[in-house]
Amino acid sequence: MAELTPLAVYRNYLDAIEAESQQTPRNEYLDLLSQGEAIDLLCARDEIEEMHLGTEDQCELDRLDGLLLKHHHLVSAHIPLFPDKPRSRWWWHLDEGPHVREKAGIA
Repeated sequence: MAELTPLAVYRNYLDAIEAESQQTPRNEYLDLLSQGEAIDLLCARDEIEEMHLGTEDQCELDRLDGLLLKHHHLVSAHIPLFPDKPRSRWWWHLDEGPHVREKAGIA
């Protein structure tokens, strides 16, 4: 079996979160992801940052980043604070809200 690329891992997590969140009661929303899964998701995003993406993959990354921002409460609820991560790695700072991506782009 072929190993999944970081983009495929990121896609699998976020598409599953999006699909499941539509069917999950609000009081069970935070159960959609474990701490380990949240860290895997963000580590996959770190790996993607180091990749050279073509236009199609970059468009897909933009879509997926939008889903990450949409579900920032879910992800940030399961990760410890990482103050040692640079601001350019905005996905580790989701506890600050969805505007964190914009602030990282300005910095």
